[in-house]
Amino acid sequence: MASSRSWRLDRSNTRVTFRVRWFGVLRVSGWFRDIEGDLTLPDANGGAVMVDVRVAGGSVRTGIGLRDRHLRGPRFLDAASHPVIRFSSARANRDNGRWQVAGTLQLRGKARAL
Repeated sequence: MASSRSWRLDRSNTRVTFRVRWFGVLRVSGWFRDIEGDLTLPDANGGAVMVDVRVAGGSVRTGIGLRDRHLRGPRFLDAASHPVIRFSSARANRDNGRWQVAGTLQLRGKARAL
């Protein structure tokens, strides 16, 4: 049986970031401050990659307080009604030394395969 290596993810060792276009012209980037989860990588003999990451929608930060409040609100993340954003892996493969992970994103009470 192949052994694997596991890590606990939190804000000291993980960063969840985003970059989106606003009005098709400007780029808005930011991050989430409150993160927790688990990561399991296979050893050289094989095994499965498993990722489970949960972020607090209310911890979104862009560097502009008014924008952050807007993103936390009902038009975007709706953090009051849906406080946790979650990604859980379904499968992974390694391509040119980088892991490509597919799974399910749960956001605003809906799940979407990625």
